[in-house]
Order: sequence, then structure tokens, then C-alpha cells
Amino acid sequence: MLLNGTNLISYAERADECEFVLSGTTLDAALDLAKSPLVVTAGGKEVVRFEGYAAASVSLQGEHVKLRCVRKLDESTADAIRALEVNVSTAAACAADAKKAAKDAQDAADSANESATTATLALADLGETAGTVANAAAELGVMTATGMESVAELGATVAALQERVAALEAK
Repeated sequence: MLLNGTNLISYAERADECEFVLSGTTLDAALDLAKSPLVVTAGGKEVVRFEGYAAASVSLQGEHVKLRCVRKLDESTADAIRALEVNVSTAAACAADAKKAAKDAQDAADSANESATTATLALADLGETAGTVANAAAELGVMTATGMESVAELGATVAALQERVAALEAK
């Protein structure tokens, strides 16, 4: 068998794909075969013709070359696939940007939470200090009131003693 004049060991067709195992050729020559319709002949007669296929891969397998071809897409389908690829790429970039923005927002929220916790603790300490000052002021008020009472009592005692001294001197 031959494929476009090149020795063909075997071939297989599956859906929109066909594979050829060739001998006596190179990778570049096998790729060139896919530039025209792929015609399999046996004994000089055409056995099968593959039109509208393009080379998808070519590989060396021991002494043989394996050529894999896939059906070419019509231009509108190819354009639609390219547009989808661009849209997917754009969506992936937008998703990556959104993910970064969400992480930045989470970091900012975590920082704000830490600041709020620190402020809450400072406020609690300030409240405790204010309570201590209020208690000290109350104690000072009590001591001042007690001291005033003592001064008043002392004043009354001095006045009483002065009266007695004056009464003794008058006698």
C-alpha cells in the first residue's frame, strides 16, 4: 500500500482523525503528505481518499513514521474556537485579578480587625484607670470631709478653751 506514493504499513480512521504508519520516509516528508488530499492506493488502485485533513502530529517509532491527521475545521468554526480561546483567556485573567483583589481585601480586613482588637484592649485599660482615679477621688473626698470635721471640732475646742482662759483671768 502507498499513501500519496509513500510506503504505507497500515492506517486507521476514527471519527475526525486518521493515522498512518509509514516506512522509508522522514518526519518532514510525512508532514508534507498532509498538504494535499491523502490517497491510499493498493496495486495502483485508489482504496480510500481523505480530504480536508491537516497534520496534527508526526513521530518516529523505531524505523517507521507515524502521521496523525485531524479533519480541518471550516473557517467560521475555527474563528469561533479562536474567539472562545480569547474569551477564556480574558476570563482567566479577570478571575486572577479578582482573586488578588479579594486576598488584598481580606488582608486589609484582618489588619483592621487587629487594630480594632488593640483599640478595644486600650479602651478597657483606660476604663480601668478611670475607675481607679474615681475611687481615689472618692477616698480623697471622704478624707477631706473627715479632715474638715476634725478641723471644725478642733476650732470648737479652741474656742471653748479660750472662753475658759478668759473666765479664769477675769477672776
